[in-house]
This record gives sequence, structure tokens and C-alpha cells, in this order.
Amino acid sequence: MATGTTAGVNFLGTTDSQPLELKVGGLRGLRLEPTGSSYPNVIGGGPSDLASNGVTGVFVGGGAYNTAEFFSAVAGGDLNKASGLYSVVGGRFINTASGDYSFVGGGSDTSDVSNTL
Repeated sequence: MATGTTAGVNFLGTTDSQPLELKVGGLRGLRLEPTGSSYPNVIGGGPSDLASNGVTGVFVGGGAYNTAEFFSAVAGGDLNKASGLYSVVGGRFINTASGDYSFVGGGSDTSDVSNTL
């Protein structure tokens, strides 16, 4: 238990432009990526989960071979992709949310390309 810590002054992290990885059993469990903006990428799971190059504000919860782009999220599952701005894939496998503001809750081989709120 730590006492007397001050947020912003005392922290676990990096001060350069390199990602921070937390490992379990020698394997990546969490990766925090700087993006050059105020919105880092948060990638859970193994090395097959990733944020597309040059994107910001991405969240991938875990699973395998999931990809997200600008301000989008994949909660888990396998082979899912959230490629629209503010798009979300909930899970399962081979799902794509490619339209801006699109959402796929789960299932298998499902796509949502809508771009309405």
C-alpha cells in the first residue's frame, strides 16, 4: 500500500514515445500505445491484437487477431475489425463494423456499414 502519492507526479509508465507492455508469464497481456495525441491506444490480449498504424483512441479488449481504427473498439472474440470512426464490435468472430458510428454486437461473419447515429 502506498501513501502520499500524487497523480501525474507518481506514475507507472513511460516518458518517451514508446509503448508500455504488461506481461504475464512472459506474454503480453496489456499494451498502452502513445499516439502523438491526448488519446492513447489500449490493447488487451496477445500480440495478434492491434491498432491499425497511425490511429488514435483505440480499445481492443482481448481475443485474437482483432483490429480497431480511429476511436473504435473491439471488446473481444477473434478476427473482428472496427474500422469506422466510433465503431464497435462486441465479440465472437469475423465481424466487421466498417461504417462510422456502426455497431456489431456479436455473432459470426456479420457486418454493419451504417453511418447514422
